[in-house]
Amino acid sequence: MRIRAGDQLYIRGPQSELGAFSASARVLEIDRHDPVPTAHGRAAGILAIFAAAIACIVGLGLSPALAFTGAAVLIAALRLLPSEEIYRSIDWSVIVLLAAMIPVGQSFENSGAAAIAAQWLGEMLTGLPLVVVLAALCSVTLVLSIFLNNVATAIIMGPLAIDAANLLHVSPDAALLAVLIGASSDFLTPIGHQNNLLVMGPGGYRFSDYARMGAPLVVAVVACAAITLTLLYG
Repeated sequence: MRIRAGDQLYIRGPQSELGAFSASARVLEIDRHDPVPTAHGRAAGILAIFAAAIACIVGLGLSPALAFTGAAVLIAALRLLPSEEIYRSIDWSVIVLLAAMIPVGQSFENSGAAAIAAQWLGEMLTGLPLVVVLAALCSVTLVLSIFLNNVATAIIMGPLAIDAANLLHVSPDAALLAVLIGASSDFLTPIGHQNNLLVMGPGGYRFSDYARMGAPLVVAVVACAAITLTLLYG
């Protein structure tokens, strides 16, 4: 039987073996018929802890990192989820990437490279309207995210955007939001974001399909972001 991208398969077997097969065969799970009954008590406990973490962030101003870390520790301590499942769900590659890129971003700022790049960018954008400045920051971030991971791009572009905003006398908040949107809007390649790569195989897409379909979307996102931020911070 020849299996092609986009085919739907119905597979039966033990849950552990199905998980291993899905990972090794690069199969995207779209539905599951799980005969194991739902543990309503555990589900309610997890939902309550998650709601409490959000309430602490919104109502008490607690750091999201601390709140969700505490929620994860509490779920593990109460054994609401098996420890093996918690360990497997951690994406260690993302943690290593963040740990490696944060010092790179800090060195980019501490060495003065961010200030030099911001000076050059400020000279290029001096005298231009705010909407053009924000569109340029968003576009530069988006182009950089084509070659780097979006997390690494945000870490590098954040200090640069703040320095450029101070030189141009515009709101740093608007500049950072432009960076945020640009780092999350790479629709031109399958490597700019892990979600782009995830759907490439099941969808049967080619590398060129992303640029062909993503270019109009990128233009729309950058234009809408620049106009909206200008109305908010102009």
